Amino acid sequence: MRPVRVSLLTALLLVGCAPTRRELSQRVAADLPSGLQRPARWLGADDDKDRAVNDAVASLLSRPITPDEAAEIALVRHRRVQVAYESLGLAQADLVDAGLLSNPRLGLSLHVHPDGPPQPPGLDVDVDLPFLSVLFLAQRISIAEARADAARVRVIDEVIDTAAEARRAAVRAAATAEISRLMRADVEAAEGSVVLVRENTKAGNMTPLDLAEEELRYQQAILMAADAERDATLAHDALKSALGLFGGEARVKVTSLAALPPLPVPGTDVVIDSDGLERVAVERSLRLVAVTRELDAAARELGYASIVRFMPDLSIGVAVELDAGEQTVGPGASVGVPIFNLGQGELLRRESALRRRAAELQRDAVELRALARQTAVSAELARRRAHQIQTRVMPQQLVVVDELERRLNGMIVFPTRLFEGRRSFVQARRQEVAALRDAWLMSIDVEQLRQGGTPTAPMTTTTPGTAPRSMSAPQAQAHGGH
Repeated sequence: MRPVRVSLLTALLLVGCAPTRRELSQRVAADLPSGLQRPARWLGADDDKDRAVNDAVASLLSRPITPDEAAEIALVRHRRVQVAYESLGLAQADLVDAGLLSNPRLGLSLHVHPDGPPQPPGLDVDVDLPFLSVLFLAQRISIAEARADAARVRVIDEVIDTAAEARRAAVRAAATAEISRLMRADVEAAEGSVVLVRENTKAGNMTPLDLAEEELRYQQAILMAADAERDATLAHDALKSALGLFGGEARVKVTSLAALPPLPVPGTDVVIDSDGLERVAVERSLRLVAVTRELDAAARELGYASIVRFMPDLSIGVAVELDAGEQTVGPGASVGVPIFNLGQGELLRRESALRRRAAELQRDAVELRALARQTAVSAELARRRAHQIQTRVMPQQLVVVDELERRLNGMIVFPTRLFEGRRSFVQARRQEVAALRDAWLMSIDVEQLRQGGTPTAPMTTTTPGTAPRSMSAPQAQAHGGH
């Protein structure tokens, strides 16, 4: 009975040392990037701190939020994070179960003596303890530990990915709101131009063709403004979803892209190296770490199944017999005979699970390498595009508008030419906002890879936009006469 007592003591110690929700949350936070350690929380682990966090979220939502603040809100409000934390709790529960022995079996049988003088009935008592639960206690615990460790890594990966998605949603919402504002300004410019052309067409200074073309551009501007308003509405709803907010909650305000810190300048800052980013992404990938530990657990389960399939169902215990005032005590044992079920199905299942995890590891590694290289190239191109528009295109657009205003004051150009220049400036600003959006999104992807997360496939960095238009030949001739 000594080995049984020792195993029982070990099991009781494991139960007593099971980590609490707060301890599990602290273990996850310790392995998170520094910027995510404070906001990431497992709700319910500490009620007082939960209330303080909810108050802080309400304070953030009362003013325009930055992408980093959007990440803080999502880590508290989005249910995908809480689902991940609860999966960690389930894995820890499995670990506790693995450290417990199977419950003993108690058997009672009553027998009477129909023949002979009357006497009290006899009683047989059998107490059996499944011996295999003691023998393979360490193996079960090691498997559960591997599973729990993989679950912890999965939680960290989910936290990083949720924070990155919230940042991206905030950037998209800010960009679409700014583009919508610009397209409304474009409609105003197009409306002023078409009113002027109508008046000049009535006066005979411009042709009906000029008016028809200007009316067409005005209607196109209205359609583009409506599309931009729709995109802004959808982006705002996507932001609320990424933050984990309900549809009926207040509107979320975001800071403009211009208020964010400046992006690195190509040519002076460190260029994003595709080889270096690929190496870092593979080394730090939490998804690969989780699959590796799940692969280790699957290998241990296969080894466990390979052994126990030939082991009989062995139970040992104590048998007590009470009969006619006499009692006998002695050891008891029962054993199952492995004849029909040798665990063939379980062994095949474990072998398939092991091969599947190995294939998943190879698949994820190949995809991650390609994703890292694509992200590095796309991020560098997006940064260069944004820098080019900010430092070359926009200053030149300002020169054009200033020159048109000067010539209009000198009666050298027709007023519609100034409207045309202003609309070109608005379209260039739209391209600038879209380029800044793409550059920020790609920088978030790069940071996510460096933290060990896995972003989605990189987006294209070439954002379609309306190029500055030049006047048609008939328009140039007509305007040149005024």
